[in-house]
This record gives sequence, C-alpha cells and structure tokens, in this order.
Amino acid sequence: MTSEKSISVLIANYNWDVSALIKELHKQLIASKVTFEILCYDNSKGSSFESSNEKLNALDFVTYRLEHHHIGRSQNRNKLAQDAKHDWFLFLDGDSAIPNSEFISNYLTTSKSPMVVCGGTAYAEKPLNENQLLRWTYGKEREEIGSDERNEKANSGFSSFNFLIKREAFELVGFNNELTQYGHEDTLFGQDLRKHHFNVLHINNPLVHLGLDDNQVFLEKTRDAIQNLKTLVDSKVLENESKLTSYYLRLSKTRTKKVISALFKRNNNKWEKNLCGQAPNMRIFDLYRLGYLCSL
Repeated sequence: MTSEKSISVLIANYNWDVSALIKELHKQLIASKVTFEILCYDNSKGSSFESSNEKLNALDFVTYRLEHHHIGRSQNRNKLAQDAKHDWFLFLDGDSAIPNSEFISNYLTTSKSPMVVCGGTAYAEKPLNENQLLRWTYGKEREEIGSDERNEKANSGFSSFNFLIKREAFELVGFNNELTQYGHEDTLFGQDLRKHHFNVLHINNPLVHLGLDDNQVFLEKTRDAIQNLKTLVDSKVLENESKLTSYYLRLSKTRTKKVISALFKRNNNKWEKNLCGQAPNMRIFDLYRLGYLCSL
C-alpha cells in the first residue's frame, strides 16, 4: 500500500475513552499524507466517556458515534465497514494504545501485496490490578506472539483486534451478523478468509490491549465463548480451526468425552480458585475450557 491509496480506520468501541488512541492515529495519518477517515462506533448504549469522546468529532475526518441500542460485535464491525469510504479498512479495538510513532507507516509500507495484514497484540509488563491477573496472563502467554510464529498458522490465529484488509476482500467475507453471542467471531472470520483464498500476513506492529476484564468476568466470558463455539461446531458452521475444537471433535468420538466432563464437574471450583489466584496456570485454563465444552 502506498500513499496514493486511501484508508478508513474503523474502531469498534465499548465504553472506553478513545481520545488518546484517536488523537495519536490522527497525528500519524496526517504525517503519512494518506487520504483517510476515522470512524468510531461505541456499542455500549450509554457510555461513561460520551462527552470526552464526542469532542473528537472536532478533528478533521473523524466521526465518533454512540449507538443507542446494543448490537453484536460482528454487526458493529460490519456497520463500520458499510459506512467506510476508502480502499483499505484498518480495524482496531477501542480499548487499546499505540506503542510507537511508526504504527501507521508500518502498515503502509508492508501491505503492498497481501489483502489482509494482522499487526498483533501486546500487553503491559504487569496488570493494573491483581483482579486482572488471569486475563493479563492469558494475553501474555497466548496472544502476545511474534509474527513468525503467527505466520505458521496464519488464518487459524486470526484476531480482529488490529488488522488491515482490502475493501474488496472484506466485502466478500465480512463478519457473520448471526453471531450475537460473545466469542469466536474472529475464528469464523479467519476460516472464511481461508475459504476465499485470502492468506493473512502477520507483521510485528502490535497494539497494546488495555481493557482487561476482571478474573470472574473473564471466566464468565470464556464460558459464553465456549457455548458459542459448541453451537458453531455442532452446526458445522465452524470447522476444526483451533486446538480446542480439535480435541473436542476427537473426544466426541470416544468415551473420553464423558470422563473429561466428569473431571470438570468434580474439579471446576478448585480450578477456578487457581485461575483467580496469584499464579493462574494456563494448562489448568486449557483443561477448564475443554472440560466445560465437554460438559455442555
């Protein structure tokens, strides 16, 4: 992608102060001399940050809008894309921060041929408080991954947190509007990109994820995501796109599924105590997720 191209930065937000993020994006986009717009749709009905976020509309080529009725994450992103004007879409989540002054230029200089580019996710050196330790540990160990490793399974590791996509590719794929529950819309999007023969290029251009859930909230969201995953897998909408689904599909053909389910029911309180404690163990988290999936 060169400076002659045009870019729509599309920010899906949920009750987060996006002032610093959008001001930094705006500064970098102006400096790049690329034709651009920034659209941010806040899908939280009533936002605690509405007044500060609405001031961003005073910036050239910036639109912030608070949605007055809740729609799903997929629908919000599709709505942003539908309203976008330009050739390329840069999708970002609102609860993020830009760690360097080359964020935009890194995308502009590395996206000359691929149709989809993922920048990656980073986390602070420590969580803001101990109640976020589980989400932070999971992010550090499972999501903060270099581009070389991510490119080994490019589509399977797709994340909508921070990615660039050509308009024509997005219009062929899009996010599934039928997914209104939380979880695995990214997994399905990556699968659909692969089916349309759009390979994903991963680069080291991360955003820092700031909006970490408290331990109990993250566990609840994890269970919601697994319920959604089971629906997608059982209805054959989603194929074997992750280690979790791979294990689940193999276990479903054996009696071991009942064993794992019983193990979960017997130990889930003990596992949750570990996961919400001072040293959450990711192997226990993997077993917790698999056990919950088998128990449904």
